[in-house]
Amino acid sequence: MTERELVGLLKPYRQMGKEIDRLRRDRERLAKPIREWLEAHPGEDLQDGETGLRGYLEERRGGLMLDTINCGPDLLAWAGDHGLLKLDNAALKAWEGKAPEILRLKDHCYPGGGSTALQVKEDKECRGR
Repeated sequence: MTERELVGLLKPYRQMGKEIDRLRRDRERLAKPIREWLEAHPGEDLQDGETGLRGYLEERRGGLMLDTINCGPDLLAWAGDHGLLKLDNAALKAWEGKAPEILRLKDHCYPGGGSTALQVKEDKECRGR
């Protein structure tokens, strides 16, 4: 593409960004009462038999947290040297089997807090209810 053609893309790109931001805010506004109802009715779903849509909360597991107070200075220094103080499951898995310190490090890990995600998906089973 030419520079002139690329410059012509700037305005629609920016406009789309503004529209995406507006849609995100609108979606969050719609999600709030749905989420509140689902949280107030644990284990229940919202189902629209006409459209076949089902709304529900999906549990998400939290990442691992590291107990840096009790793992000791040597292990803490080793973890820092290998980029593991911001514990990332992918980084931790990448080191599994490559260093004995990983087993010791895992002794000081515990599950982080989980969360729930609002899901609204087509569910053929709820159509017609």
